[in-house]
Amino acid sequence: MTGTALLLAAASKRLVDPTFYVKMVFIFAGVAVLQLTRKKVFRTLGPDDALPDNAKALAWAGLICWLGAVTAGRLLAYI
Repeated sequence: MTGTALLLAAASKRLVDPTFYVKMVFIFAGVAVLQLTRKKVFRTLGPDDALPDNAKALAWAGLICWLGAVTAGRLLAYI
């Protein structure tokens, strides 16, 4: 909600800024990784609750996506 309000307050400035689009790519990628994690990791837990092999890679991918989104968001104020 607050992100949408901030975008609408300065839409003409933000929508031409490439950093905004980098942030959006990271956010959409983060949501996609989250959905993959739910599908591949949490729905396929074994009887002993052992994690699948790809759980660590998906966790790292999620961290990178969200860290990239936060960093790009902070750079919007300075670039």
